[in-house]
Amino acid sequence: MFSYCSNLTNINLSSFSTKNVINMHSMFYNCFNLTYIDLSSFDTKNVSYLSFMFDGCSKLNLVKMNSMSSNIIKKIFEDTNAYIIDQFGNNISKDNYLKNFNSNNFYNNNYMNNFNNNMMNNKNNNMINSNNNIMNNNNYMNNFNNNMMNNMNNNNFNRINNNFNMMNNMNNMNNNNFNMINNNSYNNLMFNMNNNMMNNKNFN
Repeated sequence: MFSYCSNLTNINLSSFSTKNVINMHSMFYNCFNLTYIDLSSFDTKNVSYLSFMFDGCSKLNLVKMNSMSSNIIKKIFEDTNAYIIDQFGNNISKDNYLKNFNSNNFYNNNYMNNFNNNMMNNKNNNMINSNNNIMNNNNYMNNFNNNMMNNMNNNNFNRINNNFNMMNNMNNMNNNNFNMINNNSYNNLMFNMNNNMMNNKNFN
């Protein structure tokens, strides 16, 4: 936005609204004569791109900042030798700030590492539980299928036994019928013999 403004020595940015800004790349790049800038009104919580923001600002010696804008403060310390004061006029020491910034990053990184480890543990535990549930379901289905097969086999065996019994019953019925036929034949024979005897007697 202001890059290569070589005649710029200071600028009033109090009316700037930056709450929706995400890119401040090269915003003051090579502003050679810029000596003082007030950025205390900047809201930088959404800013992601800050590379070369103050690069080449060789005469910049004083910057007024909102102490909450830590991402820009770090960039000023990296790109320039300027003194930084907060909105109350207090000096922000480069050594102390970078030490605190790095410490905060260290704790934030540890927090993120722990968070990621917990996420991984939860994910792994969920996967293990899910796999166990699948295995249990598979075992249940195997048992169910085995029971079905056993029941089917038992039913088939019972049907075969029933059929065999029916065949035996049929054989018994046939035997009974045969016996009845034999009895009838015998009775007929006896009847005929009696008749013949009676006829012979009468004839004599």
